[in-house]
Amino acid sequence: MADFWNLIVQSNTFNFLVMLVIFVMLWQKLDLTSKVEAMKSDIVEFIENSKREKELASLHLQEAEKSVANLDAEIREKLDTSKALAQNVFDEIQGMAQKSVEKIEANVDKIIDNETRKINSKLANTTADNAISLATGRLQEMFAQNPELHNKYINDSIETLDRIKL
Repeated sequence: MADFWNLIVQSNTFNFLVMLVIFVMLWQKLDLTSKVEAMKSDIVEFIENSKREKELASLHLQEAEKSVANLDAEIREKLDTSKALAQNVFDEIQGMAQKSVEKIEANVDKIIDNETRKINSKLANTTADNAISLATGRLQEMFAQNPELHNKYINDSIETLDRIKL
């Protein structure tokens, strides 16, 4: 029997049974079943939380896609509005510039007309002065050559004054 006992002690079966008994005792003593169940419930809870977070993320993604779906149209609308406002401002500035140009042209025309009138008036005065000088010189020559004309001129002027009644 001693050989049999040596055989059992040296065999892997005995070592396996001893390890199994130790493992069962540790299992019961450490209450590994409840810990495994707790780990299992923690894993199930983690998976459920992951599923809920995935659904929430999917909802957030759908909301983000909906908000971005009309983004092109909104941008296009804002650009169109901005273009219209810019065109209105351009038209207004152009209108104001055109009015300013018209006022400046009108003022220039008035200045040119006034200067033309002044020049015409000076020319007329100069021409009249020259005509009077020529006429005076001519009359003086005529009176010098013929003194009777001077008397006749005086008499004609007196008659003209007599006809005028005040």
